[in-house]
Amino acid sequence: MSGKAGNPPPAPVRQQTATLFTAAVAAHRGGRREEAAALCRQVLALTPGQPAALLHLGILAAEAGNTDEATRLFGEAVARAPGDANVQNALGTMKARGGDLAGAAVAFREELAVQPCALEVRRNLARALLYLGEAGAAAEEWRRLCDAVPGDAAALVALGRAMLDAGDLQGAEAALAAAIGGGAASPETHNALGAARWQQGCIVEAEAAFCAALALAQADATAHANRAGKMRKQARLDEAIIAYRTAVALATDVA
Repeated sequence: MSGKAGNPPPAPVRQQTATLFTAAVAAHRGGRREEAAALCRQVLALTPGQPAALLHLGILAAEAGNTDEATRLFGEAVARAPGDANVQNALGTMKARGGDLAGAAVAFREELAVQPCALEVRRNLARALLYLGEAGAAAEEWRRLCDAVPGDAAALVALGRAMLDAGDLQGAEAALAAAIGGGAASPETHNALGAARWQQGCIVEAEAAFCAALALAQADATAHANRAGKMRKQARLDEAIIAYRTAVALATDVA
């Protein structure tokens, strides 16, 4: 990567920079972080503002727990290479780690405006939006990911959960059922599918989903509690009491 403005450095400098940066990456991989940072600084002394070196220094700062310094370095790298998805994703990720989810979402969106096919950036944007309580917007990003990578079971699960949070019960049911059919069967996914069905009034189908969750993990307190609630609504009180007691025995925080 080169700077955003100015003439490229002479060939000998470019070669020396490349050699130093390769050595920095090797040092980092070998666990020699101080050596890696020193080599990156040598790169920046030769070619000020070199985005790859700034990005790598930011990664090293993040690993050392210096979130502010990492964010500063990533921001400088973005200014030097505004179209680089890796750099913008790193900035957004660091903002999210620092608790600035709104800032992270802005960084991810800015990158997607330039690189709409950057799937990892879109995943991170969807996660940030969900944590911000914007379930509908998060669902839309997961939908775009599912369109870009058909059959991605993990993305379908995330889409279904976001739709459930957003109140799109039919969409959630369809996405979660497709995820399970695509191999993403888990107690959590079956429980979410059961919740979507229950909220639509599909009692029998909801119980089938909760039973499927229990078949995968008998120790899943949530599935026992969910099933107990459905039994209570159906006036199957004896069965509901047994299921509630099982849930409480498995997890004392289940009420």
